[in-house]
Amino acid sequence: LILATLGLFTIVINAAMLWVTAEIGGALGVGIAFENVWWLLGASVLISVVSGVLTMLLREETR
Repeated sequence: LILATLGLFTIVINAAMLWVTAEIGGALGVGIAFENVWWLLGASVLISVVSGVLTMLLREETR
């Protein structure tokens, strides 16, 4: 349960950061634009999955 909750929180944080980045980029006339919230959430899930996979692959064994 804790892992699922933290995973969902990571997706929410990623989505918020993407939204802020898109807003700032739009105000400056550069950057990314999302058609709707589903593309934003999809990109957030993709970032979370890639981050998790890279963390598992690149993690050093601490044993």
